[in-house]
Amino acid sequence: MLFTKKETTELTIVILILGFIFSFNEWGIETFNFIIGIKNLIRAIILSAVILFTQVYIEKVIGERWGVNVFYSLWKIKTPRYITHLIKTKIYMGIIVPLIFSVISNGLLALPMVGGFSTEDDQLKRTGRRFTRLTEFEEAKIAFAGTIVSLIFVIAFKLLSLTGLPFFEKGMYIAATMAIVNILPLPPLNGSKIFFGNRIFYVLSISFIVASVSFLYLFPVILSIILAGVLAVILTTLYFYYKEYSQ
Repeated sequence: MLFTKKETTELTIVILILGFIFSFNEWGIETFNFIIGIKNLIRAIILSAVILFTQVYIEKVIGERWGVNVFYSLWKIKTPRYITHLIKTKIYMGIIVPLIFSVISNGLLALPMVGGFSTEDDQLKRTGRRFTRLTEFEEAKIAFAGTIVSLIFVIAFKLLSLTGLPFFEKGMYIAATMAIVNILPLPPLNGSKIFFGNRIFYVLSISFIVASVSFLYLFPVILSIILAGVLAVILTTLYFYYKEYSQ
C-alpha cells in the first residue's frame, strides 16, 4: 500500500495543478495581491492534498482486499503516430486540460480531470478466487470507493463550515467538484471504470453522488443523504426497467 516514487512525484504534480486551478481567481479582490494569492494557493494545495491522498490510499486498501496493486498516475497520452517519428514523448493531458479550462473560464470552471488509477494483478493474493484476474466489476467497486471519499469530505467540510471559517467552505467546494467530476464516465476518471464495470451500478453511483452533493448545499446532512439515496434508487430502478429489463 506504500506509494512508489513515481506515484509520489506524479501525485505532487497533480496536487500543485489542483491547488492552482482551485485558486486561479483568488489573487486579490479588485486588484492583484501576491500575498492573498499565495495564501489561497497554499490553502487549495493543502485541501487538495488531503482529499486526493486519502482517496488514493483508500483505493489501494480496497485493491489489496481484491488481490491487486493499485497505482495512481497523472493523465497522459501517447503522441499521435504521425508525429512519433519526430518526437517520442507523452502528452500530459492532466496538466494541459485543467489549465486550459481555468484560463478560458478565468477560474470559474475548475476541471480536476488530472489523473486516475490503474491496477496490477497479484496472482498470489488472488489465489482461491473464482477469477484469477481482477474483474471489471471489482475494479468498479474500487473506483466507487475512491469517489465516495470525496463525498465524505464534502459532508465533513459542511459540518466544519458551521464554524464560519472560509477554509472549510473552500474545502467543501473542492471536495464537491472532485466528486462530481470524478464520477463522469470519461477516462481516466473513476466514473469510466464504474461505467464499463456495470451500467446499473454506474447509474446508481452517479445518481447518488450528484444528488448528495447538490442536496448538501441545500439541506442538513442526514436529510441530504436520505433524499439522495431514495432518488438514486428510483432512477436506477427506472433505468433497469426501461433499458435493461424491457429489452
